[in-house]
Amino acid sequence: MSCKNRCDKDGCHSGNPSALCCSVKAELLKGLEGWEILPEAACIDMVRLNKHFEFKNFVDALEFVNKIGDIAEKMNHHPNIHLEWGKVRVEIWTHAINDLTELDFILAREIDYIK
Repeated sequence: MSCKNRCDKDGCHSGNPSALCCSVKAELLKGLEGWEILPEAACIDMVRLNKHFEFKNFVDALEFVNKIGDIAEKMNHHPNIHLEWGKVRVEIWTHAINDLTELDFILAREIDYIK
């Protein structure tokens, strides 16, 4: 997957990221396992990628969150992460446009490589 929408070194909080059209979002989603686009009607406000992960305990879940943090810092693209005992929920979207860009799908794939 190329990243023609990748922003400058300041990430997607600057530059000119472009939202993907619904058909492209649906096609890119096929390449991700277990991720979903929320809300399900993917062409309304606050579209985001969402995935739940389960772990044996809190320590493993926290370790996973810290690895996500390392990736997010390197990409300068930061997901919302919800941590609880044995569970992590990750939400990804490009905050600057409240929609999905190609970078969101790249980040999701990078997160999947961890687990």
